[in-house]
Amino acid sequence: MASSNAGDSSSGCVTGRKDEVSSAATALQGGSHVGVFVLGDSGIGKSTLIEAIVSSLGPEISPIRIHGSPALAKVPYGVLGPFIVGLPVQEATSQLAVLRTLWARLEEEKRAAQKPLLLIVDDAHDLDEPTAGILAELAAAGWAKLLVGAAARPGLPEPLLQLWFEGIAERYDLRPLTLPQATEMLEGRLGSQVLPNVAEVLWEASGGNPLLLIGLIDDARSEGTLLQRNGVWLLTRHLNSHGQRLSDVVRRQMLRRTPAERQALNLIALAEPVARELIDAVVGENVVAALIELELVRATDPDRPEVRLWHGIYGDALRTLISPARSLQLRQSLLPLMDSEPTSDEGLLRHVSWSLDCGVAVEDRQLLRAAGVGSRLREDDVARRGRGSGAGSRAAD
Repeated sequence: MASSNAGDSSSGCVTGRKDEVSSAATALQGGSHVGVFVLGDSGIGKSTLIEAIVSSLGPEISPIRIHGSPALAKVPYGVLGPFIVGLPVQEATSQLAVLRTLWARLEEEKRAAQKPLLLIVDDAHDLDEPTAGILAELAAAGWAKLLVGAAARPGLPEPLLQLWFEGIAERYDLRPLTLPQATEMLEGRLGSQVLPNVAEVLWEASGGNPLLLIGLIDDARSEGTLLQRNGVWLLTRHLNSHGQRLSDVVRRQMLRRTPAERQALNLIALAEPVARELIDAVVGENVVAALIELELVRATDPDRPEVRLWHGIYGDALRTLISPARSLQLRQSLLPLMDSEPTSDEGLLRHVSWSLDCGVAVEDRQLLRAAGVGSRLREDDVARRGRGSGAGSRAAD
């Protein structure tokens, strides 16, 4: 029974975690383990690690894929529909009937392939409990082995988790990339040496999240920010957090969230850092707590709790995806709850920038203060906009 804090790389790239691939493949080939579980947060690379394990096993196994689905999470045996199509309707909720039908289908597959079966289960956190129970029974009985991917929260269904508790399944908990892992991944993807400061900048900007890191790399290359000179990759200017690839990554991840979670993430991105009690009041405490648990949002300063997005680069990209009309609507939902302007410099800059983006008038006093803070913190865009808007406002007066 093992638990590993493995890092991960981009799709199609397994540098930085070859040991985990080898260990998982060995576990599946041996006789003492019936499954391997890969857990991690969104974008951390569960699918990449699973596909690398399958690839390393090569022709030794016959893969059969099962996909968990939020839409079927409360439908008993819903995801097994393609495997039990011949089962009479009146028996479709009978565990014994479903087990027999599924077993017969798997035996047919096994005879045709003449190889051991490997059930590859994606998004296992969305499996209904009866399906998870049947898969655990199949594995424990030795009819097939399991390779399972699941979100760290809510995690594995109880029947699958029990296999790990019993010591007959390996578990790998993926964490963000370390700097050495990110450097190895960069060089594997780019094909040559990367300057140490370049790797550090990209690693810090992505927070060690492989999906965000790949988005940054691809955008930087396409925009000419990341260039190869004399065989070495270097940055020619500051990273752009508004690139197409990174925006696509953020857009896809937002589609996986509930409407309330999307509203909360949008509000926090536009207002961060913002008092947690304000976001709680708009979307509900449970929604914010869930986002914190998912490590999409983090809370700071226990005495005066504020929330912000876990990855700064994620917030930059998300703000570009919010339309001005939606931004104004979100602003109007939050402002009535605020009894004063933000006290921190960063909060003031975000508040003023948000107002200007929405076309909302800002007091000269606040504009001038923001311009001064922006100049001091080298936030050139905010400083320029603050001075320009302030001058225009005074001229109009």
